Amino acid sequence: MNRLKSNKDLFDENGQAETGESTSKKKSSRPKKTSHKEKGIAYVGRMFFSIFEGSFLTHKKFIKNIPFLFLLLAISITYIYLNYSSEKTMIKLEQSKRDLIELRYEFISSKADMMDSLRESTIMQKLSTIGIHDNNKPPYKLVFNPDTLSNE
Repeated sequence: MNRLKSNKDLFDENGQAETGESTSKKKSSRPKKTSHKEKGIAYVGRMFFSIFEGSFLTHKKFIKNIPFLFLLLAISITYIYLNYSSEKTMIKLEQSKRDLIELRYEFISSKADMMDSLRESTIMQKLSTIGIHDNNKPPYKLVFNPDTLSNE
């Protein structure tokens, strides 16, 4: 009985039609060796195709690594936040330094004005405008004599 052969039985592993000869008489043909460069290019091509197609999202390796990807996302967001806040702090620090320098100049200027206003000559000029003058007479001592007082 001759049974019907399936497509698998009709073609060999290289895709060529079998002639009915036994496989032991065939020449062993090895598949063509591909270089590492060709394998790498093919892998990169398949990778880009799966990314554009979206099929990489269903691979077991991707699904297994989703928690790790969320961890990387959280670390990235934290890094961006900390970088932004440190830059903001540095800007505030520089502004505070500029304000401190300005206040120091204002303090020195105010101190110089106060020292100038406390000089005796400046005080005398201000008092002379309201009619108070420097006394040119030396001070003298008042003597109190109880006998000179009259009894009432």
